[in-house]
Amino acid sequence: MTQAIGQGGSIRMTGFSASGISHVVIEVANMAQSQAFYGDILGVSGDAKVAWPEAGETALALPSGQYLVLKEQSAPRCFADSGVHQAYRASKPAIAAITARAGAAGIAIHHYLEDRPEEVPDNVYLADPDGNRIQLVVGDGPDEGIGGIDHAAVQVSDIEWEDDFWGEALGAPAVHRVGWNTAD
Repeated sequence: MTQAIGQGGSIRMTGFSASGISHVVIEVANMAQSQAFYGDILGVSGDAKVAWPEAGETALALPSGQYLVLKEQSAPRCFADSGVHQAYRASKPAIAAITARAGAAGIAIHHYLEDRPEEVPDNVYLADPDGNRIQLVVGDGPDEGIGGIDHAAVQVSDIEWEDDFWGEALGAPAVHRVGWNTAD
């Protein structure tokens, strides 16, 4: 991999290609409680004690080959009052089962007016015990539990830097910006 300086001083990496999301890191206050939530509610049936070698964290294996990495923190950062969230693919039967389990456990299910056309019918959100926002997106997956990571919504403070870094340097441009009409 090499780096090249582009116009305006932006960095472009050549010889690098991103083909998807390998994992997301989720900060949690109580590892046992979080493993129970992701297992019992979201139906992650993989081994919850897989070591994440590089970070020494707990990783939950998903059917897609991706991982949810749980990072225990005394004060997790969760961005509950923002658009930051992780979205997981699940079949329609799995989403129905997840929302039923969440409801039975007293976990609120939210539905929002989506402005990204692909997500209009996939309007299911909930939060883990620490307030980390989760979206369920209809897609491939088993009839029980989530199948894989669909996308991660991140918060940025400089949209031009974001475009340069994610789009130009990594080859993974933003597909949607909250508050913007996707067709603009």
